Amino acid sequence: MLPATTPASIVIAGGNVIGLEFACLLWALGSRVTVLEILPTILPNSDERFAARLLSLLRGRGVNVQVGARVVGIEQAESGLAVRYQTAQGELTANGELVLLATGQRPYTDGLGLDTLGVVMNRRAIAVNEYLETNVSGLFAAGDCTGGQMLAHVASHAGIVAAENALGKHRVLDLRAVPACIFTIPEIAGVGLTERQAKEQGVEVVVGRFPFAALGRALAMGETEGQVRLVCEAGSGKVLGMHVMGPHASDLIAEGAVAVRLGLTARDLAETIHAHPTLPEATAEAALAVYGEAIHQRKL
Repeated sequence: MLPATTPASIVIAGGNVIGLEFACLLWALGSRVTVLEILPTILPNSDERFAARLLSLLRGRGVNVQVGARVVGIEQAESGLAVRYQTAQGELTANGELVLLATGQRPYTDGLGLDTLGVVMNRRAIAVNEYLETNVSGLFAAGDCTGGQMLAHVASHAGIVAAENALGKHRVLDLRAVPACIFTIPEIAGVGLTERQAKEQGVEVVVGRFPFAALGRALAMGETEGQVRLVCEAGSGKVLGMHVMGPHASDLIAEGAVAVRLGLTARDLAETIHAHPTLPEATAEAALAVYGEAIHQRKL
C-alpha cells in the first residue's frame, strides 16, 4: 500500500501496464521515478510503435526507465531502499524512498476449499470450459480466479455469462474482441491484432493511421500526442485490430471492439457519419486512410 503522502522517489519493478500507470501518476505528482523492466521493451503486448513512443516520452520527462534490467535484490539504505539490478553492462543500483513491485498477477484461489470439492485446477487457476463450468457439475467460476485475461471488464462480463449459464442458458464466453486500456499519460488502448501479430500469423495487412495533431478537437483540448491505427486485412479491408495512443484512448477503443467482434471493414467505419468536432473523427479518418482517402491530413 502506498503512503498517504507522495514519495520523493520510488523504484518500480515492472515496465508493463500497472508499473507504467503508477510511474505516470507518481511522476505527475512530483516523485522521482525509476522503472526497471526485465524485457528489452516496455509494454510487450501493445502496439510496438506506441510502446516505443511512450518510452521516449517518459525518458524525456526525466523518468529513469531501464529495460533489460533484472532485479536481484532489495536492501535497506540510509534513506529508503536500494534496488540491485543486473544489466548487460553489469550490476547497478537504483535508490528510492519506496519500491513498488509490479511484476504481474496470478489467480488467488487459496482457502476456497476447491480441493475438497475435487475441482480441477490449471496450476493456480480454476479450470473451466467455454461455458465457465468447472468439472463439478453445476459449479461455475468467473473472473481472475480462472486466469487468462485478468481485467476488470473481462471478469464482469464473464460473471454475467457464468450466472446466465448457471440458470440454464448455454452461452459461450466470447473473448474475440477484448479491449485493453492503459491509463498512462497519454492513454494507450488496443483491441485485436497489432500489425506485428498479424504479420507473424502470415496475414497481409494494410494500416490506416491518423494523428491527433491533425484533429480539431484534439487541438482545442491541447492534447495532440498520438494517433489512431487501424490494422486491416489487405484486399477485404476487414478490421483485425485497432490501436490508439492519445486523449481518451480508453473511450475511443469501444468502436474498434465492435468492429473486430462483428468483422466490420474499414469502409464500414469510414462511411459511418462521425460527429464533429469530436475525437472519434480520428477513427473515421484512419479508416479512410486504409484506402488512401483521408482528407484532413496533408499528403507529402
